Amino acid sequence: MVKKLLVSILFISLLVVSCKKDNSTCDDAAVTYNGQIKTIFSGCTASGCHNSGSVSGSLANYTDSKSFPLMSRMLGALRGTAGFSAMPQGGTKLSDCDISKVEKWINSGFPE
Repeated sequence: MVKKLLVSILFISLLVVSCKKDNSTCDDAAVTYNGQIKTIFSGCTASGCHNSGSVSGSLANYTDSKSFPLMSRMLGALRGTAGFSAMPQGGTKLSDCDISKVEKWINSGFPE
């Protein structure tokens, strides 16, 4: 009886684990500034590095973000590619998913 109960519990546990939704995929299908990018860039402005009026360029709002003076270097900096100053400076590297979203946003013409 105990053996059957243990086997049943094990089976149910495996079933639950195998049916668990996989959250490891990155949804970068429809990236917009207001939908995803604003949140990603919020860490850049909260730190004071790229807030409004910053000498290194502002990411504080849509207008500033789409005309960021270092846009051509942004992806290299976010990826930490050799020859680029890794961003965020002194912080944790953005996730590959967030970097993918920024790339999609840039390549899509900066949709708001």
